[in-house]
Amino acid sequence: MSVSLFPRNISITSRLTSSIKIESNVNVTNKMNTILRTRRAFSLIQKRSISSDWQKLAYKLAGFNKYGLVRDDLLIWEDPIVQLALKRLPSEMVNMRNFRLMRATQLSCRKEILPKEQWTKFEDDVLYLTPVYEEVLKEVLEKEDWDKSH
Repeated sequence: MSVSLFPRNISITSRLTSSIKIESNVNVTNKMNTILRTRRAFSLIQKRSISSDWQKLAYKLAGFNKYGLVRDDLLIWEDPIVQLALKRLPSEMVNMRNFRLMRATQLSCRKEILPKEQWTKFEDDVLYLTPVYEEVLKEVLEKEDWDKSH
């Protein structure tokens, strides 16, 4: 019997996607729990207001670093803003991202993690996509405002 750390009715919202509601009659799988924990930890990591010790703790608890992923690898590629941001990145960076995601998928399917020396360290994690994502998001919002006013 597994104990869930989250309430049965969970609402997850992101900037450009609608909220997902998990009803009480639906069992929350381990995968969903992992995704929710990762999203919560990811949001803590991104906040500048908390101390670096708490950021490091949240980074370790998220667990994505055990698969060799970095924070920006968690941005969902189906998001149209992320797709535009990925097109602006150099192909080498996109290939490295795809490699990390494929490796993490294979490890997850085999229920394995990387050896500890290959885990991504908090200090080595660089936000490569977030600045581009924010720039694209700003442009899209600016274009929508322009379209509304003209």
